[in-house]
Amino acid sequence: MNPIVPSNPKVASTPAAPPAAPSPSQTSPAASPAASTDHFAPSSAAAPPAPTVWARTIKEEGPTFSVDMSVPQVLDPLNEKGSEALSDRLSACATRELNAFRGEYERPLLPDEMKGGVWEGYRTTFQNDRLLGLQIVSSEFTGGAHPLSGISTVLYDRKEGRELNLGDLFKQGSDYLGTISKSAIESLSRQDSSRDMGWVRQGAAPQAENFSAFTPTPEGLKFTFQQYQVDSYASGTPEVTVPWSALQSMLRPDSAVMPLATAALAKHPQP
Repeated sequence: MNPIVPSNPKVASTPAAPPAAPSPSQTSPAASPAASTDHFAPSSAAAPPAPTVWARTIKEEGPTFSVDMSVPQVLDPLNEKGSEALSDRLSACATRELNAFRGEYERPLLPDEMKGGVWEGYRTTFQNDRLLGLQIVSSEFTGGAHPLSGISTVLYDRKEGRELNLGDLFKQGSDYLGTISKSAIESLSRQDSSRDMGWVRQGAAPQAENFSAFTPTPEGLKFTFQQYQVDSYASGTPEVTVPWSALQSMLRPDSAVMPLATAALAKHPQP
């Protein structure tokens, strides 16, 4: 895996190798409490060994900015090559983010300018025999009233050894974005009837970029919106879950999430 290279001796970075015998969701203390787990599905008797997820930490303290990043790394016995490629990509993304930030702050502070900072944490959002879901939260402070955060997600197909985007789950030509958009707008309105619905309709319009942060759950697909995407900063990062009952007919028959949808509908049959 490609290492994250410190820019000066004050940077501390964990080694690329995983710690000895960690649990499936173990992370370094630097990643806590963000490195938690939302949904672990029960495994079958012949389940493959669970993937190991751990944190590569980067810490830096300089005169003008500070860095505290916990970058998720994955080792999956089911597909070591695929999980190594995933870890490399996540490391590369963190490197680009950090280098861009350094480019802004490796200079003297202006009068009355506050020290900047960049932080990253993650959590495991879903895990079963087929899938591993991660949510990564990055935050930067570059002045102003508060830091700004960004959320990204990973849905990794352990069997195929590759990442899945939302479109990979659905039949070609199906109007899955329209269905997700309609359900999300209705949910956001129910959550807070005082929301500016024009803002909501724009941020939850049926466009792939509006629904790029998602994870499967036993109930459906959960989507997370970015700060300011559908509401003001005070609303944080709203979440909605679109139930499997609304999505199953559009899922590809071989979709990695189809067993979740089938189990949900068996448990709660539709009239």
